[in-house]
Amino acid sequence: MKIVELDCGIRLVHDKMPHSKSVSVGVWIGSGTINETEKFWGISHFIEHMLFKGTASRTAKDIAVSMDKTGGQLNAFTAHDCTCVYSKTLAEDLDFALELIADMIINSKFDKKDIGTEKTIVEEEIDMYEDNPEELSHDILAGICFEGHSLGWNILGSHESVNSFDKKIIKEYMDLRYCADEIVISVAGAFDENKLAEKCEKYFGGIRKEKSVNLVTATPEYNKGSIIRYKDIEQAHIAIGLPGLCYNDEKMYAHTLICNVLGGSMSSRLFQHIREEKGLAYSVYSFPNVFKNGGYTSIYAGCNAENIVAVSAMIEDELYKIHKSGITKREFEDMKQHLKAGIILASESAGNRMSTAGKQLILRNKIVSDDEVIKIIENLSMEDVENCLYLFNPDNISKVLLLNKQ
Repeated sequence: MKIVELDCGIRLVHDKMPHSKSVSVGVWIGSGTINETEKFWGISHFIEHMLFKGTASRTAKDIAVSMDKTGGQLNAFTAHDCTCVYSKTLAEDLDFALELIADMIINSKFDKKDIGTEKTIVEEEIDMYEDNPEELSHDILAGICFEGHSLGWNILGSHESVNSFDKKIIKEYMDLRYCADEIVISVAGAFDENKLAEKCEKYFGGIRKEKSVNLVTATPEYNKGSIIRYKDIEQAHIAIGLPGLCYNDEKMYAHTLICNVLGGSMSSRLFQHIREEKGLAYSVYSFPNVFKNGGYTSIYAGCNAENIVAVSAMIEDELYKIHKSGITKREFEDMKQHLKAGIILASESAGNRMSTAGKQLILRNKIVSDDEVIKIIENLSMEDVENCLYLFNPDNISKVLLLNKQ
């Protein structure tokens, strides 16, 4: 894996896979809700949609048809702290993929009619999430954990904020965030290492070179709180939050290990106790949310309303046990192996390797290779785990309950 800074200021990371016949490209932009003010709430996600609506030389249909012709894939997503436009094609179509994505990012036309159409689509997406209680519970939980900071905002924005967007606001935001110093190109798979940087410079050289502007300077801080909401739903849903860690915290790997012991796999404590032994919930899990400058732990369960009190108590009981007594040596060793295997299995995919490298470079400003991560996990000690147990104190939980209307 190699990192190169192009003449235009964009960083390129590439990972050649000798036996691959395909290539995955991801263009990562430091743009997400964490960068948004109230004026721009939801605009990172809205721009991601608009990039597919046409450029100075391509219609939206041209973009779709030209990629479909290759048999390749083109997509994008917006997260709380980044946006990514990515493709997977045959190696022979690398030039096309790079040129297409560059055209979408640099030359999108943001037609007034298209903006109006996309507002309707995003509003439908907002309503769709309101109808998905599991996703909704996670969104509400994030808002509690980071109350007062944009990291806790819904990625989609609100009906009001989305309806305020026009070409002027889109261009204003892109001039602030879609700059060379906030863009990483990640490529993994089959490509000519001697020509890749030249190709990327050719297609992305026209990117805005002015230094990006950080609109949100406050550091997100974890908050405690609780909310009960009533909706027309069949199941009850519970989401619990705890303090977490940011991407560059050296304790991140030990924290992830504990999260997995708690609820990150079928052998985890929550899954075994609540689902397998008691049969009180079909879905129950936990995971760490790790961002550039903040983080929190999520725990979720969906169950019948009559079981919500028992399930909530069981989750808090397991937190109490971990906080006070930690995990067993057997759990420690088993989960280390589980984490290592997951890294190795994921590394066989060019898309996963592209994503891992690009995300690390845009959010951490460095790359820790799979081999290095495996070494870190192998070197974890029970003392490292014990130094993270304070994060699982049940006295610090935030809680969301979604219950059926009576």
